[in-house]
Amino acid sequence: MGLTLQVDTDDHNVSREENDWLQYQEQADSDSDSDSDDDFFDGKSNNPFIRAGSVALNLTKKCDTFFAKVGMRKAEIHRHPETGNCMACGGMDEGFFSPITDIEKGAVAGCPSCSIINAGVRACLPRHVATSSKVSVIENWNSGCAGRQFIRTKRRSATMPGAYGVIVVRSGHLDLSNLFVPSTELRDEVVAELNFFGTQEEPASWDSIGLAYHISGSTSSDAAFRWFQARLEHCISEHSLCRAVDDHSRMPTRVLELGPFDGHVEGSQVTTDGDIRLHETQGICDRYVCLSYCWGGTIDIRLTKDRYHSYKRRIAWSSLPEGYRDAIRLTRKLGIRYIWIDSLCIIQDDKDDWRTEAAHMASVFQGAHVTISGTRSANPHQSYFTQSQNKYKAKRVEHRDGKGKTWNANVRRTIPHFFSSDASGEPNYSLGDFPLLNRGWVFQERLLSPRILHLGDVEMAWECNEVCACECMGETTIYETEPRWAHTKGAHVRNLSSATDAKELYPDWRSTVENYKKTRLTYQDDILPAIAGVVKNMQRYRKDKYLAGVWEDSLLDDLAWQATQSVLPRPDAWTAPTWSWASVTSRINYSNLRTTLAPKFMEEADSKKQRTVVIEASTEAAGADPTMEVISGHIVLFGPMITARLECDDEREVGAPIQTYFALHGSTLFEIAPDYNFWAPGKNCVPLGSTIYLLHLCREPELQNKNGIGYKKMPTKVFSLVLRKVDEDGDTFAVSGPSKKGKKTDDHSSVNSGDGRYERIGILILACDDDGTEDYVVENGRDCVVKLI
Repeated sequence: MGLTLQVDTDDHNVSREENDWLQYQEQADSDSDSDSDDDFFDGKSNNPFIRAGSVALNLTKKCDTFFAKVGMRKAEIHRHPETGNCMACGGMDEGFFSPITDIEKGAVAGCPSCSIINAGVRACLPRHVATSSKVSVIENWNSGCAGRQFIRTKRRSATMPGAYGVIVVRSGHLDLSNLFVPSTELRDEVVAELNFFGTQEEPASWDSIGLAYHISGSTSSDAAFRWFQARLEHCISEHSLCRAVDDHSRMPTRVLELGPFDGHVEGSQVTTDGDIRLHETQGICDRYVCLSYCWGGTIDIRLTKDRYHSYKRRIAWSSLPEGYRDAIRLTRKLGIRYIWIDSLCIIQDDKDDWRTEAAHMASVFQGAHVTISGTRSANPHQSYFTQSQNKYKAKRVEHRDGKGKTWNANVRRTIPHFFSSDASGEPNYSLGDFPLLNRGWVFQERLLSPRILHLGDVEMAWECNEVCACECMGETTIYETEPRWAHTKGAHVRNLSSATDAKELYPDWRSTVENYKKTRLTYQDDILPAIAGVVKNMQRYRKDKYLAGVWEDSLLDDLAWQATQSVLPRPDAWTAPTWSWASVTSRINYSNLRTTLAPKFMEEADSKKQRTVVIEASTEAAGADPTMEVISGHIVLFGPMITARLECDDEREVGAPIQTYFALHGSTLFEIAPDYNFWAPGKNCVPLGSTIYLLHLCREPELQNKNGIGYKKMPTKVFSLVLRKVDEDGDTFAVSGPSKKGKKTDDHSSVNSGDGRYERIGILILACDDDGTEDYVVENGRDCVVKLI
């Protein structure tokens, strides 16, 4: 396998002064930047005379460069008075933001760094773009997969893994046709992101340009398969977190039998095609592969009741979609006899069989030797294999200076990666299109599989419980402390394996739900079944009751979710109790510190006793499995509650949709976060002026700083559920009396009874200063027993 380029940047020995990541975050979080600077530059760019001067200056530089090339003018490198680096490119050692005309001029003057950057831009972009006076280049230290080594430390070396990123930008401000267009209407377009790198055989000539790999160019090639096989063998022998599954696990109820590996060699070509059949495993143990893929609509070849016996005899190779064939070919090349594909291993027109097999999804994917993921494809009729576009194939660029020394590097467009997330505030210019990863069912398949081979648009990529890897970079160790490189799977597995107390897993579940709700489901009633496998896996560590998306021991915090797409309607068909995030189609967010902070910080938090308590919580499952669909559920809470009236933003235009909702209590107005679009017609509509209820839910912990140095006290968030009464039936709950500080101020200041049942329709989040007082609802409400459905 050769030398492994392993990125491990979680070095605790790196000092704060050497940590670029910390310094960058502190700079971004500081408030030292003056708004007047922004006003100055905005005003400057809006001045047509100044903007015309900028255009003229760039054209002058183009002329200077031309004259220098033909020997009519002497070109000089303008150097920084302190560092001695070229002012245009920073010597590839400092950040820069320069017009391409400055880079061209530096290249003509003999600057090796300018020459390499200029050659790289020309090699990767069309000539009319690469030479345009409207184009600028920016160093991007947070660039792509290969660039992450240099994010967090200054330990840069041409013999370490990493790459040098450059963003190419075309500015609308440098176009004469836009001279009188307001600056606010102009945009700077990111044309491309480039990665400069060296290889083990030929490192680059700068320490800021680290090592990477050339890609195979085709994911169906022998070279790509050898890469996959090496990753698999390395994982089996070296990764303890991936060894939890035996090599010969108990197989699913049914698998597809591929027959003994009988491929014969014709020259250099291995034949792996051939008919398959459905096989009932009878609980035997053996190695098998799982396929994770997008259905993408109707799949003609499916296991149904009437096809069952014929499929046990034979499934014709010619009837299989191309994606299925690709996965089977890979499985046969590995020498594995069985593969599990849901459409052919679950009886599609038998609801009971589907429910039974879906309930076993955790063990199916956890037991797989490896999961093959058709990450690039929207349906199995598309091949999972691909030929890489030329722009992602590296070109070698070099510069020979006056002393005869050759400076070199490789350059290519930044390759998109599925594990390059937009979790941080930094823009990511190399996000790819991976349809599979948007699919709700695939979310748990990815979390549960010990090893996954991703077949992407450009290259193969590997994801297991310990590392990510790709053809272009090799192996990378991902840490949850690196928000740009969010590795949900790895962080989840590490959290489970390292937990010494179930409480340590409370935040992990809420983070898992946040990520799961970013995916899409074809059928909304799959919302709970599609995550049931993850629930079952977590039940090995948590012994409390699971309740339609939330857990009994962390119930108050689990209920503090906020919908982030409130314009979406609540589904007409009932899928879960209204207190569950599964009842809405929106993405959700948990902003409670108990979710966002690591357990080690929570140990130092002042966790006050919650004012609201849980009296009762239960759900009724549709079948035998409580982690799957439910048909009913309720929670009974005891806590302070006030009544209010639903209002909206009066300043919106006539006929415009409501963007902001408020709860009016007396003369006090609170902005609330709705769970869904209240105006959508139907049974879930909540008209303006309706009586609503605010029930205190929980208060996040107050952080304490033992040393008291450099600590800034943040307001504590308090959460209250926004409810509406749906009927007067059911149990009758008596009010226990006013809260300690409660008082009646008007008709909407207190609740006289808790009779009836309530639905959740939103959440109120208030920030309370550290003045020793409780939040508004606690101060003005009365304790009630409230039943939520």
